[in-house]
Amino acid sequence: MLRTLRCGLLFIGFALLVASATSYTQGQDKKDKKDKKKVGPAIEATEKTGKDWLIRPAGPNLQMVSDKKDYIITALPKDLMGSTYLMRTAGDHAQWLPDGSVKAKEDGTVFAMIRVRYNNKDAFSADQQKQLEKDGWTAVEGKAATTSPGKENWEWKIWKQDIKAGEVNLKLENLKWPGTAVLFFFK
Repeated sequence: MLRTLRCGLLFIGFALLVASATSYTQGQDKKDKKDKKKVGPAIEATEKTGKDWLIRPAGPNLQMVSDKKDYIITALPKDLMGSTYLMRTAGDHAQWLPDGSVKAKEDGTVFAMIRVRYNNKDAFSADQQKQLEKDGWTAVEGKAATTSPGKENWEWKIWKQDIKAGEVNLKLENLKWPGTAVLFFFK
């Protein structure tokens, strides 16, 4: 009889242990699903989006402009991994992003990868960089690089700014855009 009682208590204890472990893992599964970030593009096109622009997942070895296959993004800082790249044409990539040309699906961050040196000459000077930062942009650490035609030497830097969901308007109050290449990423 005592042996039966011990076996019963052991069984009940084991059942409680299994039940508590199961409820913990079920709760953890729900938490994990809730914590996962949404996968997919951070932006969508609007009626103002360029007709040859493309929205692509960002990463190295990505085509830089939609109409020239020989220009490739070769390096991006880790902050840009998992972001969405707005691939524009060679003619458009030297222009600042027109207001309302894309729509952010939720609050996030826009990154501007700007060509700062072209053939060992300033394409985006230190003064222009300061003006951009006065407009609310923050420099991002890390390497950014692309291929360049022939023996041209291109150097890039990246800045970021928070954006709200909806039409993206990246006003420049202090900086007059100098016409250097600029690539946009969204996260």
